[in-house]
Amino acid sequence: MMVLLRITIGWHFLYQGLEKLNDPDFTSATYLTQAKGPLTEFFHDMIPDYDGRQRLGVSEVPAAAADDNAQPPAPVRGQVVIDRWRRLVDEAKAHYQLTGEKREAADAVFEKYRRELTRYLDANEADIEDYFFDLDKLARDKANANFNEVPYQRQRLWERSQGLRSTANVWLSEIERMTDSMLDEIHQLATPDDRQAAGGRYEPPRDKLDWMDDLVTYSNIAIGFCLMAGLFTRLASFSGGLFLLLIVLSQPAWPSIYPPAPPVVGRSLIVTKEFIEMMAMFTLAATHVGRWGGLDFFIHYGLVRPLFGKKETS
Repeated sequence: MMVLLRITIGWHFLYQGLEKLNDPDFTSATYLTQAKGPLTEFFHDMIPDYDGRQRLGVSEVPAAAADDNAQPPAPVRGQVVIDRWRRLVDEAKAHYQLTGEKREAADAVFEKYRRELTRYLDANEADIEDYFFDLDKLARDKANANFNEVPYQRQRLWERSQGLRSTANVWLSEIERMTDSMLDEIHQLATPDDRQAAGGRYEPPRDKLDWMDDLVTYSNIAIGFCLMAGLFTRLASFSGGLFLLLIVLSQPAWPSIYPPAPPVVGRSLIVTKEFIEMMAMFTLAATHVGRWGGLDFFIHYGLVRPLFGKKETS
């Protein structure tokens, strides 16, 4: 039964990992944004610029030259995005090895989208300022212990935070659409020979969330495969238990934490199905179950025991 338990949990992890691998729209952000409880901010901080303050906010434009008599540069909304676009365009030009008129055309594409971004953010400036005001007010209310003690106020805090997230997503999604469109136009500037010589399409550098998506996907696959094969079972079981612990901490089953689990999931107090699977993983990590019908048998008796086992004395 312990072997069957090991294989069953391994199957679950392996299938979940393969589903994430084959889903082009998979992102850890969906899970992280739904985090609740005392560690909410910890999980939200894993998403780069979670609330959009950097991309939507106002920042100073670097001075072109050090001149004491020069007027200070005017602050620009979306300067972080503009700076990122400049880097992406420069990298794309180098990737496709664009020269002459094509480089100038790529710069013209950047300038076109820079103006479009500025117009878009200026048109929504009042709403963005209201959004930042509401964000600050929400943070103050969350820090108010008396405010959080009232059950219906906890519900209001959650609904307000989700509403603000939805509001920001409209603007942030439009910025990402502009980014993709800009890179598409630069891609079209390159000839088929340029693209072939460059080794394919230019892809922007991966950010922290992209690496986290890969970590979740491939760790699920590795843990599942190792458990089913009985390979490095203790390490795989302990790693899987830690992964489930993060899930448990992001969605604690406690009556005072809002929102409660959907009715279809049922009511729980601390112990959820993820908690049970986590405890099963830690139990497997404390046993030799990998040697029972698994590859750990050969590793232990063929390698570990001869090299590190006690020598028999005659």
